[in-house]
Amino acid sequence: MASYVFTLPFALGDKDAEILLARRQLIQTRSGGRTIRGRIPEWAGQWGLIGDAQGKGESAEATGIRAFREQAGLDLSDRDVQSNFMLHNRSLVSAETAEYTPFNVLCIFTTRGALQLAQSVVSDALGTEQVTEATLAEVEIRTVTSARNMLGPRRPPPKGWKSFLVQNYFGGTEPGAFNTEIDELTRLIATRAAQDNSFFAAALDGKAPR
Repeated sequence: MASYVFTLPFALGDKDAEILLARRQLIQTRSGGRTIRGRIPEWAGQWGLIGDAQGKGESAEATGIRAFREQAGLDLSDRDVQSNFMLHNRSLVSAETAEYTPFNVLCIFTTRGALQLAQSVVSDALGTEQVTEATLAEVEIRTVTSARNMLGPRRPPPKGWKSFLVQNYFGGTEPGAFNTEIDELTRLIATRAAQDNSFFAAALDGKAPR
């Protein structure tokens, strides 16, 4: 199983820590800086943390920085970004899910004002060429308590996932009877929209400040 690294920018609020929470696309149409026909990302449509599987030969911290740059458009290794958004105070934390699956969280402590600025800039970057991996649909600032309540599977649309894919992947025209791609995509989006969110829950329960 792949080893994951997630990035957790946070600030201390009046009663609860505030974090940057992200919702993933149901269908990703841009990857590697290029437009693609579409793919179903992990945790499709779900709220969670920005992150990715650790690349071969890549350190956990490098993975967190890369994923944030590719998906959110901010390079955490850039000194100007660190200074302007106060994102230099970071630490890598090892964690595990309830099933004892290990993963890492790149925790970034900043101010509420800097967190709000980062959220605004990332929101503007989504959908532009500044983001090379268009995995995210939106980002919001949430308290840890609110974020916990937002985690979980994405419910199927009223007419089901197959109908959703016909409209949003096949351009509104259902493919022919011998097309097996739609069946595989339907299985994939149903599986990933309901994908286990224990990574995000464990990161918030065990590592985010209260």
